[in-house]
Amino acid sequence: MTVRFRPRRLEPWLAGAALLVLGRAFASLFVGAKDGTPALLPGGDAAWLVVQLAALATVLALAASRARGVARVLTRDVGPLALVLFAVASMAWSVAPWATAREGAVMAAGLLFGAYLASTFDVPSLARFLGGVLIVAAVASAVVAVAVPGVGVATGSHAGSWTGVFDHKNTLGMVMSLGLVVAPVLWWARPPGRMPWLALAVGASTLGVLAASRSKTTLAIAVALLVLAPAIARLRGRALESATVAALVALIAAVVIAATPLYAEAALEEINPRGTIQERLRLWSALAGDVSARPWTGYGLDAYWQNGGGPDADVARAFPWGPNHAHNGPIELLLELGWLGAALAFAHLLLFVARALRSVRSTRTSLAEAAWPLLFLTWYLLSNVTYSNFAGQSTLHWILYATVAFQVSRRSLLFRRAPVAPEAKALDERRSTRPATEAGA
Repeated sequence: MTVRFRPRRLEPWLAGAALLVLGRAFASLFVGAKDGTPALLPGGDAAWLVVQLAALATVLALAASRARGVARVLTRDVGPLALVLFAVASMAWSVAPWATAREGAVMAAGLLFGAYLASTFDVPSLARFLGGVLIVAAVASAVVAVAVPGVGVATGSHAGSWTGVFDHKNTLGMVMSLGLVVAPVLWWARPPGRMPWLALAVGASTLGVLAASRSKTTLAIAVALLVLAPAIARLRGRALESATVAALVALIAAVVIAATPLYAEAALEEINPRGTIQERLRLWSALAGDVSARPWTGYGLDAYWQNGGGPDADVARAFPWGPNHAHNGPIELLLELGWLGAALAFAHLLLFVARALRSVRSTRTSLAEAAWPLLFLTWYLLSNVTYSNFAGQSTLHWILYATVAFQVSRRSLLFRRAPVAPEAKALDERRSTRPATEAGA
């Protein structure tokens, strides 16, 4: 019997591997961790560069394989594309043009990846895809931390905290906290009468590894999501009430995230001052002066931080613990793209929020589809309180931001009909045979 080779069956595996690599999973195995932990695999920076280039090539190949669908999706919402074009154009005034060119190419690839994911997966299938990716990351991190603790467990001021296959405990915690967005969606999207095994596996594995990372700020994000998910389920169809609950949860979580270092890591202040809220406030105040020096256009994408050898020289001297980002998404965005770039990003973010509220108000879709955008935005916004994950500052965040933005925007400016993924078409056909009340349950 002849077995036919079906390359599209490989797509989720290839896409999942590319997403992990672009999210900097496994980087520490090649180049070591930020705290000085040695690398596990040979090759160093050169080998890691080859892996990244392979991931980018995979993204381009996947997007090309569904070129028409990707083109349709890209024209649903021109906001992300406009931001990419502005970021790439910042090469013209960047203080580090080559760094801007490199990061601009990655940002553009991330946009294509987001369009590919949105054109290929509907919400339930995307949740299953992300759930599988997160389980792989959680299991791999646990294996490395247990089997090779010299690589997967932090030393120094964060001794004992898991870093897993990432370069820092907070990076591991941030990725794992995404599981508390995906797990409720998987729970709601399960077929009637079925046990939500995948939702339970994603929730348990990511929460367990998150706890082992000892990343207190990302644990606060996880708790906020655990509170928000059932609240959205109860208030579904009432956009104002859902928005109020989401805003309160986000505000409380933001305060907790910002204040946690004030009391949780006070004992480490002398050897690790970056763990204190006072140090972050000092850093933000110092960076405000550099923002005002180039207020409209910034220093260029990925151009400000140069290990003390560029515009960050004064900051590097003032903060010996060596910050390499602003520890705040909006401030980092202002440094890189100025008020013009920030205006583009924030305008689209407001539009995204409005569409997410419209989605959660709708009763014509399933609960999983209705709640997904608002849950994701809560995770995305909270992750930018003390980290720099806005726009292209984190490739993983940018890819998922573009994906969900395209999903929540249904109209194409170039094509009369938006593409329907095969999984979405099958789901619609199943819904058409079920009572309306059951479909919205």
